[in-house]
Amino acid sequence: MLRSQIKDGEKPGHIAVIVDGNRRWADRRSAPHSQGHESGADKIEELLRWCLNLGVRTITIYAFSTENIKRRGEEEVEDILRLFNERLRRIAKDKDIHSERVRVTRHWKTILAPTCNSGTYRRCRRGN
Repeated sequence: MLRSQIKDGEKPGHIAVIVDGNRRWADRRSAPHSQGHESGADKIEELLRWCLNLGVRTITIYAFSTENIKRRGEEEVEDILRLFNERLRRIAKDKDIHSERVRVTRHWKTILAPTCNSGTYRRCRRGN
């Protein structure tokens, strides 16, 4: 729906998205929560590709708040952090990301910094 509204009109300069409902999505399908998080990550990748194709210059994604970290079990937190790293590595290797000179920045609390692969993040940020 939004695509049809902005396809031929003025493009927003910035879109912000709050990722929510991955666990509920999985619960409704009697699937593991990790599958819900994977599906959510797939949808975010679709959104990013869509924004890239439409020329939206800035996208902010709010995901995995510190409040959620405290409410989730250790295994689920590890699964989500693994997924972050996996998707950052994928972005770091994506030819479209490089050809369009996309920059990835992150803003997360210190609680996540030691557990995330900063080398992968640096490659994404530089676009190489």
